[in-house]
Parts: sequence; structure tokens; C-alpha cells
Amino acid sequence: DNERTWRIEWSPTFFKMCQATGGTLLFDLDLYRDLSPAARRLFLKLKDRFWRTKTVYLNVDDLTINGLGLSASRPLKKRKYDLTACIQELIEHNVIELGRGQTDIKDLFIKRAKGVYVVQFFEGAYFRRPTTKRAQNAKESIFEDSLYQPLKSIGVDDAAIRRLFNQFSRGLLQRWINVTEVAMKEQPRGFPGFKTSPAAFFVDAVQNNRLPPDWIYEHERETKRREWDQDRATKIQDESATRKQYDNAKAIALNQYLNSEEGSRRYREYHPIFHDFYRTVDPHQTDESSRRATVDKIAREHVAFPDFGVWLLESRNR
Repeated sequence: DNERTWRIEWSPTFFKMCQATGGTLLFDLDLYRDLSPAARRLFLKLKDRFWRTKTVYLNVDDLTINGLGLSASRPLKKRKYDLTACIQELIEHNVIELGRGQTDIKDLFIKRAKGVYVVQFFEGAYFRRPTTKRAQNAKESIFEDSLYQPLKSIGVDDAAIRRLFNQFSRGLLQRWINVTEVAMKEQPRGFPGFKTSPAAFFVDAVQNNRLPPDWIYEHERETKRREWDQDRATKIQDESATRKQYDNAKAIALNQYLNSEEGSRRYREYHPIFHDFYRTVDPHQTDESSRRATVDKIAREHVAFPDFGVWLLESRNR
């Protein structure tokens, strides 16, 4: 959660040191802004190291405290977790990559002794591109951004989009994109309408850091209720269809048993007993009642068909 950033003092001595060591001050500002504060520091640190070598080894304890600015009072285990999150960000942007034979970020960590870890970094495809290509990608990055098309559909022009990306957090932009799109497409209850345009509504809300209107919360609750009802109806329908398949399968198994030699013998054994009973208690439906009672007894005592839950699990595994 540390929001501290690096401060660079510009002085001739500093430039001479950079020239002597072969360092560079150029970096991709758009990529830098896409990263979290800690990942930004790691990006700049690795950019300076990759200038000299393609593989960098750094002490985890020193890197997390003096490099990323994490608190020294934070346990090493938690600082390793934070460092792993930074590494994941840089891998997603192709700044670094896993080494040969490595399949997980954990493979980058090397244990030297108890409580002493070294992390290795391998130069990613980002640094293997020419500097001019990186700059061109930076200029075109807004067009590849996932928020670009939603902002264009609202009516925000490219210059304004670039300014918004530079000045405001993605969370704030995404939140008001959602509010504006709901207002445009669904006209929810309580929305008074746009005074000027959707773009003006959006930019005004973001620049003034306005609170979301009450109607968006009601709309979201109603949307969730509808989704819940729809999911519940779908689940009930699916369960009903599955239960029907189970009943059909159970009936088929019972009929197969009744048609077998053993099943026929059991039927001939039980049916006269039930027939004599129902001839007394239900003389109008003796045949049907005695037949049903005989089949139920055979199904209950002689047909080994699994319960619904077991059958469902077995059918999914097949």
C-alpha cells in the first residue's frame, strides 16, 4: 500500500555516473503508469540492470526494503508475497520472463540459507525490442487499452482519453464508465437525463470526483436480483431435467430386471400374494393395484440402483 515514488535529483555529477556505468534514464512512461507503485520501482531497477546483463540476481530482503520501499517490520514471508505480485505484473507486460525449464514464479526464488533468499530475473521480450519500437508502442498504447473503446462509445475524444489516463485512476474511470453506459443504454428509474451529453456527464463526474448517484445502486441491486432469479430458475430447470433422466434410467433398469429370468420368477412369486390382498381391500382395481405393489417390492428389494446423488456423480465421471 506504500504510495511513495522515487525522486530523481538532476545534477551533472549524476549524469557522469550514468555515463561511466553505461546506465540509461529513458523508460516507457505509459508502461510505468500501468504498474503498481512497487512494480514501478522494480521496473526501473531492472531496466538499469538489464542494460548490462540479461540475467539479474538480487537479495530478496534488500530488494523488498531498499528497492521496493516495503516496511522492514513486515515479515519476510509477506514481503516475498508482495514481490511475487510485482513479478507477475512485469511478466504480464513482457518486461521479464521465466527461465528455461521454469513453470512458476516460485522457481525464480533461490534459498541460500535459513531466511536468506535470492531472486533471479530474466530479461523479457520488452527489452529485446528496439527503443524506437518501444516508444511507438507507448504512443499507440491508449488504442490497445481495454478502457479505450468504452470511452469512445461514450463520446470522449482521443486527446481527452489520453489526459484521463494520465490524471485519474483506472478504478475511477471504470466506475463512471459503468454508470454512464447504464444511463445511456437502460435509462434506469431515477436518472434525470443528460444535460449536455454522455461524454460531458462522464468527464464532469471524473474531474470533480463525484459520488455515484443513488439510482445506480438501486439499478445494480435490481440487476443482481434479476440475475439471481434467472440463475435459480436455470438451476431448477436443469435439476428437473436431470431428475427426469434419473427416473428414466431407473425405470429402464427395473424393466430389464423384470424381463430377466430372475425378475420373472420374483414377479410370479409375489404377485399372487398381493392379488389376494387387493381382491379384498380394493376389488375394483385389484389387477392394477396388485401389479404396482409387486413391481414396487421388486424394485425396493432386488434392483440395486444407486441413489440420485451417487448416480449423478457417476454419470458426470463417465
